[in-house]
Amino acid sequence: MIIRLTCFTPNPERWEVLASALGGTKVLATDLWRLYSLGAGRLGIHSVPSESPVAGSCAITLEVPDLEEYLAHARPKDAELSIGDTRHGRAITVTSPSLPTFFIDPIEGEVTHSGETAAAPLFYTGHVPAAANLLASLGLEPHLSSEAGTWADLTSDGIAAVHHGKPGYAPSFEHPDLDQLSENLRAASIRATLIDETFGRTLRVEHPDDPSTAAEIWINEPQTDLYGYRQGLPTAR
Repeated sequence: MIIRLTCFTPNPERWEVLASALGGTKVLATDLWRLYSLGAGRLGIHSVPSESPVAGSCAITLEVPDLEEYLAHARPKDAELSIGDTRHGRAITVTSPSLPTFFIDPIEGEVTHSGETAAAPLFYTGHVPAAANLLASLGLEPHLSSEAGTWADLTSDGIAAVHHGKPGYAPSFEHPDLDQLSENLRAASIRATLIDETFGRTLRVEHPDDPSTAAEIWINEPQTDLYGYRQGLPTAR
C-alpha cells in the first residue's frame, strides 16, 4: 500500500521544483496531473485554477494494486468503504466519524523509489485513537503514538500521521539528513529554516502556494527521542 500526498495548486511548476529538490522522480505526467515517486510514498501535483475552492489544499490517498481484490479482503474498523466512479476516476471512498473522507486509488504509473525523502502527510482529527485504529485496519503498520493520545503515525510505502486538531489534511515529509536537504532546497531557491523541536529537528520549508511563514511545510527527522511516546497505537482517554 502506497501513501500519497496530493496537492491542488495553481502553481504546479513551483511544486515540481520542490519535488525535485526533495529527490523525487516524475513517474507520470498529463495536462493537469504530475506524480512523483519519493524514497517512500508519493507526491501528486494536481493543477487547479487560482479561484478553485481547493486551490492551495491537499489530500491523503492510499494506493493499492487492485481495488476489487482489496475491497474483498478489507476489514475496516468503524468505517464504510464504497467503490465506484469519482471525479478523479474509479476509487474506494472511505467514510468514517474519525477522519475526513478520503480515497483508496489504484496504483498509477511505475512503482519506483527515488531519494531519501518520505511522504508523511497529516490527518487532523478530534479522534486520534479511533483514526489510528481505522488506518491500521486498512493495512497501515502502527509505528509511534503519544502517551497523551493526541498523535500517532503509521507506515507502509510512506508515512501517514494523525494529529489532534480541526479535521483536515496537511503536507509533511520526513528525511534522515536535514542538513543536506536544506542545502538542496536553498540551491533550488526554496526558503528552508532548521528548527530544534523537543522531539527532534524540523526543517520549515516555504510552501509553493503561500510564502508566509505560517504556511511553511514541516520536514522532520526520524524521531529518536521517545520520551512521552510509545510504540504502537494510542489508547483512548
